[in-house]
Amino acid sequence: MISWPRDAVLAACRNYAPLVTPIAGIDTTLLLAAMAANESTVGVDCGPRYEQNWDWGGTYSKNPKQQSLLNLYGRAAAMSYGPLQIMFYNAPGCTPEELNTNLSMVMRASIEYLNNQIREFDPKTVTDVGQMWNGGHVVRPPAVPSLRVQNYCKELNENYTAATTWFGLVTVG
Repeated sequence: MISWPRDAVLAACRNYAPLVTPIAGIDTTLLLAAMAANESTVGVDCGPRYEQNWDWGGTYSKNPKQQSLLNLYGRAAAMSYGPLQIMFYNAPGCTPEELNTNLSMVMRASIEYLNNQIREFDPKTVTDVGQMWNGGHVVRPPAVPSLRVQNYCKELNENYTAATTWFGLVTVG
């Protein structure tokens, strides 16, 4: 298991937050920290985490790009990495080794993918971000996200609120 010190992960969240596409009313530093809390307990468990659906025979292995990555990197291509647990597939130009050892690289790759999702799904709330990060899209009423995604979003909102104390903030703005 790869881990990074909590202080290093929180510093990375603060340093890279300006690279996140702005979402009205959402503090991107707090958002990244909340995502890191949900995904890796703020650096304690940064993976790599095996995702069976991305391996041979899994749902996403039918994708030709994923097949190429599996041929090149084997099981490592079916894993997620770093404080935000980005899927290897979504971190083009990176190697598994780099995602395991270079906090800056894995944060930049995660933010690049997050920004792509923001452009595609136009999230308005922390819950929307949680839905797209964990469930692959934003669920608009009357549809209801899966219970797994609902629980992820509940925890993300709690961590977003808690993150104000991690950075010594009094208010969110």
